[in-house]
Amino acid sequence: MDNAIVLSEGLEESTVRALVEIAFGDLFPELCDNWHATTTDICSRHKEELAKRKDTVRQEIARGMDSLHNALREVVVKDVTRLFP
Repeated sequence: MDNAIVLSEGLEESTVRALVEIAFGDLFPELCDNWHATTTDICSRHKEELAKRKDTVRQEIARGMDSLHNALREVVVKDVTRLFP
C-alpha cells in the first residue's frame, strides 16, 4: 500500500493545519511541533514585511501629496495672476 499523500495547492491554511494535526500529530509529534513553529514564524515575518510595505507606500503617498499640493498651488497662483495682473 502506498502511504503517499497528495495535497492540492488550493487547500486553505486551516485545512492543512487540521490535516497535519490529525494525520501526523500522533505519528510525528516533534516534526509537527517544528512545522507549527516554522509556519507561525513565517506568518509573523510576512505580517511584519507587509506592514513595512504599507508604511512605505503611505510615506510615498504623503510625499507625493506635498508635491501635488505645491504644484496645484503654483498653477492656481499663475492662473490668478494671469487673470488679475
